[in-house]
Amino acid sequence: MELIFDREEMNAPGSGARYKQIAKIISQNIANGNLAPNSQIPPEPQLMELFDCSRITVRAAIKELVEKGQLVRRQGLGTFVTETLKNLSVNDCSGFTADCIMDGHTPLTKVTSSGMKPVDDPDIAEFLGLKPGDDAFQVIRLRYVDGLPCAVEISFVSEEFDKLINADKTEWETSLYGLISKEYGISKIAGKRLYNACPPPTEVKELLELDSDNNVLVVDDLHWDANNKPIFSSTLYYKPSLFRLYSSFVSLL
Repeated sequence: MELIFDREEMNAPGSGARYKQIAKIISQNIANGNLAPNSQIPPEPQLMELFDCSRITVRAAIKELVEKGQLVRRQGLGTFVTETLKNLSVNDCSGFTADCIMDGHTPLTKVTSSGMKPVDDPDIAEFLGLKPGDDAFQVIRLRYVDGLPCAVEISFVSEEFDKLINADKTEWETSLYGLISKEYGISKIAGKRLYNACPPPTEVKELLELDSDNNVLVVDDLHWDANNKPIFSSTLYYKPSLFRLYSSFVSLL
């Protein structure tokens, strides 16, 4: 794909830092449709030759657009224009998997690690009836929507729900709500959701292939059964730029 730009304007005095100019040109080519959603931008050597600049300059321009959500790096493939933002529900009325399907998306879950880990967050420890630093069963799952990594979910499970702790990895890669229903016959789960924004932990940053320490949306979920017994807590770190999160409601007037 050949980028459209005015070379004389780019080289004019006072036109600003080179990487900013390159970022602006790529952004304009996205806006005018010359670079379509999900299309690959020219590789670094081609951009270096086109703009007569160093690799460092090209990478700085790409980094800026990745952080703005206009470009996305795909490991081993290259850099692509992000797709049009997709709506993704955070209602969680029937679990991440079912809600994605109802929204018309294809979900996928991969367990990246599991085992006993200390619970450092005092609120999560209190919810599980533990002291900060006590161990609990932790599962880290990488969530995909339509083939794109969307969120990292870190869950701690109450020791009373040992069937979840002993469940096979493949069961954790399906619907957790479905697993709870299957193992315990629970048909109703209550919850509380807290929203925040903060820099992602290193492990989350690597899993979501984030290039900066900018804040991401963080959702803390607490789940308990009909008898108010805690089942599990989850902290979800959502990758910015790919999805537009929404919730729905009904007001009684």
